Order: sequence, then structure tokens, then C-alpha cells
Amino acid sequence: MTTLSLYVGATLQRAPRSGYFADLPFAELAFQKPLPRVGRLREWRATVPESARLSLVIPRTIVNQPRGALRFDDTSGLDWLLSTQEATRADTFVLETRAELTPGARDQEMLVKFAERLTKK
Repeated sequence: MTTLSLYVGATLQRAPRSGYFADLPFAELAFQKPLPRVGRLREWRATVPESARLSLVIPRTIVNQPRGALRFDDTSGLDWLLSTQEATRADTFVLETRAELTPGARDQEMLVKFAERLTKK
């Protein structure tokens, strides 16, 4: 039997104030440009209850690269994402798939490689 966990919260474009978590236990962080500094996010996380659950929506600017989706010639966006995950202690990544990613074999392979990079510690 599978256990289902349900977390109620909101999708936010910036880190919420600490009082947010008094009413809701979850926030999905969907940062827009300019992306926040990792140090500030680390400071912010220190003000949030330990029990707060967070997810990070992977910014389109990180997914879409000059040579195509998930083809990382420049890894600065990926480095920011991994540092942000560590700083916020987010436990989930959300990857919105749009037309730039297809169900084809090549994109499936790129997605697997991307997932491996995200989970490599």
C-alpha cells in the first residue's frame, strides 16, 4: 500500500515571510529573474520553522540553454539551483515540461542525466 502525503501551500515567486508558515506548512518557490542570492536564502531559511516543507520550481532560464533544453555548456544556473536547494533545504524539485522537452529518446536521456546531476551529493 502506498502512503500519500498532502501538503497545502502556495506557489510563490519570492521567499515568504516567516509568519506564512504559521498557517501553511508548505511553499513551492518559483523564483523569477533576477534570481535571489544563495546567502540571503540561507539567512531566510534560518527564520523558517524546521517543519516547513519546500519545493523549488526549476527556473526556465536554467532548463533552456543555447544548444537546447538541459544541454549544460554553462553550468552556473545548475550550480545556483543546487546551492539554492541546499540553502533552503527544499526536498523536491519541480520541472515544468513544455514544448522544448519532448517524449523522444534523446530528451528522455537528457532528463535522466539532469536528474542524476540533481541527486548527486
